[in-house]
Amino acid sequence: MTSNAGVPRACPRCRKREIRSLGLASSQLQWFTCKACQHVWAHGAAPESVPTPIPTASGSHKHVLVVDDDTSVLGMVERALSDYRVSTAHDGSEALAILSTQKRVDLLITDYLMPAMTGEELAHHARRLRPDLKILVLTGHANALERAEPGWWASEPHVIKPFRVVTLRDAVSDLIGPA
Repeated sequence: MTSNAGVPRACPRCRKREIRSLGLASSQLQWFTCKACQHVWAHGAAPESVPTPIPTASGSHKHVLVVDDDTSVLGMVERALSDYRVSTAHDGSEALAILSTQKRVDLLITDYLMPAMTGEELAHHARRLRPDLKILVLTGHANALERAEPGWWASEPHVIKPFRVVTLRDAVSDLIGPA
């Protein structure tokens, strides 16, 4: 069900009207979630082109998606993991668009604290799309998260900012193996 403006009014799965927008993935595509059944879906036209990762010189087929609202962190992580195929996204909506169109993503690396969608929310939605997806959380707020979300925080692999490149590379290798 959609309104006259083309925005869904109800979940396509359970038909309940308890939905919320997760934000725009492009000017035509928007992500939604149902509060009742936790269904996640995109509405609108798919973007004309979604960034396609370019294989590295090493020819690695392991694909890492990095999500952070800080472009300097994205660049640093991308350089640190240059042996892998790396795609980047600036927010959760952009990451969900990539996850829904790319055939293979071996690891999602996400910042925890981002506007519109936290890393925890992104992890939840990403696992609904890809239940076996490995996720690594980056944060500069580990102490606060440990107090606020001890169960979730203890269950997710994470790296605390600031970190050394070798720490990040070791964490990635532990999760998906070497490039």
